[in-house]
Amino acid sequence: FSVNTNFLETELGIAFDQYVSNSPSKWIIENGINFTPLQKKLISKLDKIESNFNYSVQAFANIGKGLKSLSKLSYLKPSDKLIVPLSQSAIIYFAKNGELAKAAKVMKDIYEPVIENSTDIEEISYYYLTLARLLYQAKAYDASRKYYSLIPDESKFFLNARVESLWLAMRSDDLPTLKGEVKSLEFSEFKNAFLPELFLVSSMANLQTCQFDAVKDAFEKYLDTNRVMVQNISSQLSSIKPELIKKNFISNQIVSSIKNLKKEITQIQTISKDFPNIPFLKNQLKEFKNMRNNIASIQWSNRKKLLEQSIRNMRFVKIEYLSTMRRLKSKLALLNNKDSISTQLAARSKTDQIKFPYDGVVFGDELFNYSSDIKNLCLKGKR
Repeated sequence: FSVNTNFLETELGIAFDQYVSNSPSKWIIENGINFTPLQKKLISKLDKIESNFNYSVQAFANIGKGLKSLSKLSYLKPSDKLIVPLSQSAIIYFAKNGELAKAAKVMKDIYEPVIENSTDIEEISYYYLTLARLLYQAKAYDASRKYYSLIPDESKFFLNARVESLWLAMRSDDLPTLKGEVKSLEFSEFKNAFLPELFLVSSMANLQTCQFDAVKDAFEKYLDTNRVMVQNISSQLSSIKPELIKKNFISNQIVSSIKNLKKEITQIQTISKDFPNIPFLKNQLKEFKNMRNNIASIQWSNRKKLLEQSIRNMRFVKIEYLSTMRRLKSKLALLNNKDSISTQLAARSKTDQIKFPYDGVVFGDELFNYSSDIKNLCLKGKR
């Protein structure tokens, strides 16, 4: 309507803007407002209009668009509800393009001040995860490890953080920590979690210390775990309505829009089934459902790519494993030795630590507190 009539620049439009200008972003989020691709195209034509309501609309329409997301941040108040998703979009854009300094600047100047006042555990955890990933990309491994460790086990990002931090242990040659973490992640409680790199890292660590039986075991576990995942991915990608794997700001808003539109259509139809706006609303609902399904399909496609990448990497490990085995003239008697696993209680200093042998029973507070007594079975340190 505003595109055709310049409504926002009329006296009534200005009055409307003043009426809703207190927190338009909050109103958009709480009411499940969303825009179809056509509506976003129309919204872009209103880009230059000075209006608090329009600033929020423009910001919301450009979430997930990299530099465009960044350009909308300056129009919003520091406490605006759209600051976090917009800054996340800009950070991801810069990180993908290797512009870590720019990503860090957005983190420091825009994202961090909002998080400092947040009480949302998932919002804070995602901030730590993003920072840990950026620091890892910048090869600041100690700092990266610190932020991975800050993600609490209540968070949905906890398992991602534990698996990603395995690469830090691998890079620093901290095999006792790595194998202790792997032991926790192998428990049945996590068998349905998507952790494609778990047995990849495990096999690499075992190969590094010539634990050949353990390498073979990691290969088998990798195949058993991911065989089911491959079938699940294939099924979801061929589905008309695939499941949403991850719920983020955009997907939550679309789901909310679908719910609210269904409710609105039902309410209108109770008044009159011939209400002129019903076809428009039904078409809107159909578009939102398609948007939701597209996001779900992208998530499953990304999961497929991650799995394919881990399969390629596992093939390299297997090639190295086979070539190493060929170099051995005979089987080593030491191949039957296993790593011994123990739990380590939290303590103030290393002199005040108690170790218990692992007896096959695990308690909740022991998970991710395992240490591993690594034996290097390589002859003279060589394979």
